[in-house]
Amino acid sequence: MTVTEVVPPVVDTPAVAHLAVRKVPPEAVAAATLRAVAAGRPEVYVGAARLLPLLLRLAPGLAEAAVART
Repeated sequence: MTVTEVVPPVVDTPAVAHLAVRKVPPEAVAAATLRAVAAGRPEVYVGAARLLPLLLRLAPGLAEAAVART
């Protein structure tokens, strides 16, 4: 048994319909997740979240502020 951590940006669902930010379609998150699981990857970063690991290394304070805004 394995676990795959999924880190999406804001996903376009009714829960976030009121937010005026860029949103990723849920189908894109599902497709990326299924590809990562099939490949045995332990993590998958979807959409703009792909930059998060790099940003956390280079500028952790900026990364925290960016995540707090979403």
